[in-house]
Amino acid sequence: MLLTNRPSPLPVARSTAFAASLLALGLGIACAAAPAAARPGGVPANLGGGLGQLVERYNVNRGALDRTAPRFGADYTRLAIFDKQQRVQVAIHLKRGWPLAEFKRTVQGRNDLKDLRITAESDRTRAAIVEAFVPVAAVSKLAGLRSVSAVHLVPRPVTDVGATTSQGVVQHRVDQLPAGIDGSGITVGVLSDSYNTSTNPVKAANDIATGDLPGPGNPLGNTEPVVILEELDDVGIDEGRAMLQIIHDLAPKAKLCFATAFTGQVGFANNIRGLADPTLGCGASVIVDDIIYLDEPFFTDGIIAQAVDDVAALGVPYFSSAGNRPSTQAYLSDLKLVAPTTSSLAGTNIKLTGVDPALYAGGFHNFNPRGLDIAQPISLSGGGTISFQWDDPYDAPIEEGPELLSTAGEITTAQPVADIPFAGTAGQAIKITADGVPSGDLDIVLTFIAPDGTVLATIDTGTSPETYAATLAQTGTYTIRITGFEGDTGPFTVVVNEVSGSVPVTSDFNLLFFDTNGNFLFASATDNIAGNRPLELFDIGGTGTLQMVIARANTPPPSPTPASKLRYVWFTSGSPTEYFAYDYPVTFGHNSAAGGNGVAAYAFYAPFIPEGFTSPGPVTIFFDTEGNRLPTPEVRQKPDMAAMDGANTTFFTSDTSADPDTFPNFFGTSAAAPHAAAIAALVLQKNGGPFSLTPAQMRTILQQSAFPHDLDPYLASGVAVAGATRISFRAVGDGSFTSQVDPNFFRVGVAGLGTVSGFTLDGTTGNPTGASADPGLVFDSRTAATSPPGFPFTVGNVRGLSASDVTGTLGPTPPSPAVAGQSSTLAVTLTPGVFGGGDFFTFGIDRDELPTAFSPPSAAGGNSADLLGDGVLIPQGTVAAGGVTFSGSLGSGQSFSGVFTNQIGAGYTPLDGFGFINAEAAVNAPLP
Repeated sequence: MLLTNRPSPLPVARSTAFAASLLALGLGIACAAAPAAARPGGVPANLGGGLGQLVERYNVNRGALDRTAPRFGADYTRLAIFDKQQRVQVAIHLKRGWPLAEFKRTVQGRNDLKDLRITAESDRTRAAIVEAFVPVAAVSKLAGLRSVSAVHLVPRPVTDVGATTSQGVVQHRVDQLPAGIDGSGITVGVLSDSYNTSTNPVKAANDIATGDLPGPGNPLGNTEPVVILEELDDVGIDEGRAMLQIIHDLAPKAKLCFATAFTGQVGFANNIRGLADPTLGCGASVIVDDIIYLDEPFFTDGIIAQAVDDVAALGVPYFSSAGNRPSTQAYLSDLKLVAPTTSSLAGTNIKLTGVDPALYAGGFHNFNPRGLDIAQPISLSGGGTISFQWDDPYDAPIEEGPELLSTAGEITTAQPVADIPFAGTAGQAIKITADGVPSGDLDIVLTFIAPDGTVLATIDTGTSPETYAATLAQTGTYTIRITGFEGDTGPFTVVVNEVSGSVPVTSDFNLLFFDTNGNFLFASATDNIAGNRPLELFDIGGTGTLQMVIARANTPPPSPTPASKLRYVWFTSGSPTEYFAYDYPVTFGHNSAAGGNGVAAYAFYAPFIPEGFTSPGPVTIFFDTEGNRLPTPEVRQKPDMAAMDGANTTFFTSDTSADPDTFPNFFGTSAAAPHAAAIAALVLQKNGGPFSLTPAQMRTILQQSAFPHDLDPYLASGVAVAGATRISFRAVGDGSFTSQVDPNFFRVGVAGLGTVSGFTLDGTTGNPTGASADPGLVFDSRTAATSPPGFPFTVGNVRGLSASDVTGTLGPTPPSPAVAGQSSTLAVTLTPGVFGGGDFFTFGIDRDELPTAFSPPSAAGGNSADLLGDGVLIPQGTVAAGGVTFSGSLGSGQSFSGVFTNQIGAGYTPLDGFGFINAEAAVNAPLP
């Protein structure tokens, strides 16, 4: 059965503690060459983010949602937020120019909407937005209001997650600061899920009593309480309180404020501005959050990013977590379109049986850069959520220009169809509005027909008015056809306006999912043109491997410029097992606002490299906030900097064996961001107090303070020269499991004369910043079925030789403590005379750190290529020389040797920005 899913917007906090998914989407006005807008179960088409599916299920189940039953595919009941009255939270997008006050008067005057409860509102965006709880039975009525453009689901958000002190005090060299640099006079505002609503037995009062938070009774004299601007009206996990503990450790005299970010994007944006507003009781001079909403746009600045820029313009430095998803959970590509024919299935087992051809009428995306393959395998371990977007305007306004046609009519039982001619010109942009008399009284179905008889669109949102926008492809007489749904009759009006300003979504993409045998399972198939959002957001449950196909439903005209860039991010466990890369951008949304600072994460313990999950950049912006395509895309160097995670807290979340104490440790970029914000507070204090530096100056100081770091992340390389032969070694891979089992992790190539007969890799001098006095790397030939899993020597790509010419064998050097199936050396032998100039091969084998800080000692980690070369010790900031060595011989008997190296220095990388902040250097830095 085809499942047509309309996803929804959830925030995700970037701690590794609380993994759930947040979605969002919106529906609005259809545009050129849109497929027919279906109305399953009488659900309005302008319900987005999974709200339409909820309403449809509610209608089918006669007033019940069956929220407890597990489902394969998308199930937005588990993502939605319900209050105690079982009302669902929604975001109501008004039509551009419609006053908020008039909308609220309308709602208050309607008996069928009397139970709607508004939670947040804003008219600072292109069109006003209202967030509210509304009975599911009233959602369709709400969507049909003349003032409403679209209604989206607000999904349940998740966070990126005294008695103890953050290790960041030492790692960032805060302990080296002179006495009195403690945050005095600075106010720091924090946004996360909650402050004190969790079921954890350690409450805010306990933290105050132990000196881990300020407030009356604090034994260290820090008695000014945390100001709560808005608390979560639900049970949270109090990640906000954990962030506040980190800030209090580094800047114990700073005033602290908190506001929840879990009330939807409008509420989040309002609270950002509220924390900076001194009239509301806070007046923060530094603000930090750890939240992301999955429906924040990739290619432009959304609602929250604009709020970040607003407070930055007021002089408030803003920090946000970069995210907890590596490049191997993402994808970026130019659209490589192949025709929707059976020949496009070549090389796959994909069967289109059961797939509506309308879902792929505009063609398929080709994943294979060197051939043809429209299917990408995706591995799931416990489900996953995908946010897939493309470079079309996001929530772009549709400006109504001069009136081109205004007429009235009536459909009756005797004359159920009314055809209205309209003279159009090729290239003309128009908007049609068909309404009942009185407004909303007639359930209209609007059909628009081209001069050649082609039906361009059928719009049926379940009420009136119905609207349709298009850029006309032909000159001639078009037909506007008005009918009533299921025989509905009555008077109507039709108005046609010229459209000016930015053009909405050009392309309607869908995600089609198949099993490993090529059988169709389900689809994420929102009508993006009708919804006016270039977004497919889809949540999948279960474990196993799926095949994903990106299809386009329509063929857009050449003008305006059609979408040509595709990008996605998988949340939770989803990751591709083919056509992946270690340098795809992942971070997005408000953490990449021009005025804000995205913060990457390093653990507090060795090896001192970025966390394997920290989300890289850069971010490329294609559209301004009005939806206009920029003449030249803006590339932002995000994330901006890095800070420490894994900090000790009193309750959040659990203890790691990587430290000697038993306090819970807080991991994720959620923990890194408050470290950066606290250091910013110290820098402000040293320079004279609030607003003594601009946000731009603060960013420069923190970036220039950073320790040296690896400027070629996830890459280590080395070269050896023996006579006229040049042998190059290269390793590419991040810290993920994908890298561990990648058969193309190592690449060995030969240039010049001569052949190579074999070589040995020795890991004893690798990982020079690793744990214990005896760092190093070992090779693990155990299978994926062992615990912990390994990966045996496997040959990948070859040129000039065959895989059978290459043999890998573990050497006789065992690690200490000894682990069966592991060795510190790997010997690779080659068939004599076959591996010469111009040839190369790739191979993979698991690499592990040994010994580790885990108990009992066992090989683990070690997947990042950065561990093969030299590194930087933190908090010393000194370079630790060393690296995996290689030595071998040519066919002539001549020997060669070398070492893997990293490029250590100062500057930007997409992985950790300008590197790990040195608070001592930042506080003592001159003003830039």
